[in-house]
Amino acid sequence: MRKNIFLSSILVVICMVSFAQQATNLSDVPPIRRGTMITRDGKKIEFRNLHVIHDTVIISGKDSKMSRIPGKEVYKISRTGNCVAVAAISCGLGGLLGAVVGTLNWSGDLQKSKGTYIIAATAGCTLLGGIIGLCIPRDIMIYRNNSAISFYPDINFDHQKVYASVLIRIKL
Repeated sequence: MRKNIFLSSILVVICMVSFAQQATNLSDVPPIRRGTMITRDGKKIEFRNLHVIHDTVIISGKDSKMSRIPGKEVYKISRTGNCVAVAAISCGLGGLLGAVVGTLNWSGDLQKSKGTYIIAATAGCTLLGGIIGLCIPRDIMIYRNNSAISFYPDINFDHQKVYASVLIRIKL
């Protein structure tokens, strides 16, 4: 019993470590097709393409305008996507399980159409799950610059208005 709990715990820790990988060095960030980037001052930038060359991030925005941003100004890079695969697989398995359980007591003339019903229910639920997954956005963090965390307030003065903004980011 204790051996099973220990092995299960080790397996969970290994899975958590392997799936929680993110780049710790900016040069390790792969090219990203679509995503968001947050700068040190909290500005959120959506981009279409991102490439990292040495310590410079090169992005092209939605208007195809190229920008170069120094690596020390980048706080976080995330890849934007959707949940099509997860939703389609989940709904497909649910449709398969429901169809198999629902056809257990079929007999007579319905017995011939059992396989067709199971395939149709699985395919229909998979398609429905895929459509639902298209509507669910998903952000995957690729890089976070922990040295960009600032505890000092940004105080901006304007000749018309005087305002202060405090930006505090804490790694949890």
